[in-house]
Amino acid sequence: MSDLNIHMDEITFRETAAYLKERFSDDNYIQNITGFASLPIDYLAPFNASNLNDKSLDVIVSNTVLEHIPRSDIYNLFSSLRPKIADNGKMVHLVDHSDHFEHYDKSISRINFLTWSEERHALINYLIKDGENRMRHHEYHQLFMDSGYDVVNEETDLNKKTLEIVETFNLVYPYSKMRPEQLAVLTSIYSLKTA
Repeated sequence: MSDLNIHMDEITFRETAAYLKERFSDDNYIQNITGFASLPIDYLAPFNASNLNDKSLDVIVSNTVLEHIPRSDIYNLFSSLRPKIADNGKMVHLVDHSDHFEHYDKSISRINFLTWSEERHALINYLIKDGENRMRHHEYHQLFMDSGYDVVNEETDLNKKTLEIVETFNLVYPYSKMRPEQLAVLTSIYSLKTA
């Protein structure tokens, strides 16, 4: 298990363990969790691929993580992971391409952040410390290939409501030059293997 920064501290772990023990009160394994040492995982944070042995990773999974990694860092991350993946290793990534502010404020569109200038976007990301890179589905696909991976499978959610309204938005460049279908994909699942 890894994070770019340390999020799983003692308090978070204790609260998570307490929740799991209450929720799964009849599970002996969960009831015996006392700390990280009692789990069959290593928590690598901040994450640095150079600390891993080559070909030591069989499976890499991320769930709504990649959209939070700055665009400038994703290529380096995937390039650094490539030699760490076992010969038959696989990756699966779920990416949420929507404006995460919409998750809390339903009065805005799921692509509202595509109307912000780069300066405004950078400022908001700086202020909330957990911003989004605004990359679209096809940009990830290209990045994976450029980083030395084959896209074995991909699934997308082309959001019909967003597709209907996308042309009414005052989108900033480069989004103003993208096709509506590229902008309205709000969820992607990618399965990768090394090329």
